[in-house]
Amino acid sequence: MVEADEKAIYKYYAAILGRTIFAEDEKREQKETLKKSLSEDVTSTEVFCRWLKEACEHRDGEKLDLVMLLGWIFELFSKDNVKIIEGISLENWVKSNNLEDMVGLIEHYGGEEKVKSLALMAIQKYPDHYLGDNDEYVARKAMWALHRLYKGEGNEEAIEKIKELSKCGDLMVEDFAKHHLEKLGVK
Repeated sequence: MVEADEKAIYKYYAAILGRTIFAEDEKREQKETLKKSLSEDVTSTEVFCRWLKEACEHRDGEKLDLVMLLGWIFELFSKDNVKIIEGISLENWVKSNNLEDMVGLIEHYGGEEKVKSLALMAIQKYPDHYLGDNDEYVARKAMWALHRLYKGEGNEEAIEKIKELSKCGDLMVEDFAKHHLEKLGVK
């Protein structure tokens, strides 16, 4: 990703924020304009993954933010690139808004380790974020993801992690876990 790409993404984002309602043809036109203004075809799996890896290797939260935004705009997330996201989900340089998005991406696209990753995100502390001492948002979202994995997919590992988290020593996480166990009717 080069500086011109960043400017194009910011321009797109400013246009979207400036309008609350877009007709479908206007949305397509905005996306196509963005796509054409980028230095490479980011809708190519290889390009998107490379940009994602570069942001992660350089521990660049701003670029990661932009790459993830492109992922949402062009619907580029998949099992392959979410593996990269899963690998950085516990790192403090990642922006908090991306952490919350990562929970959902891991829930939907994560591999065999997704339950473990979500449980770790629930108890992880991110002291370098503007959330300060309150990591409630990431923990709450991770707990709901575990809840859905058990209830919706019958993932037994998810319920076991929720049970473990109900005794983890972090009062906030324990309360969330106990709440979910109660909602699920599990003792």
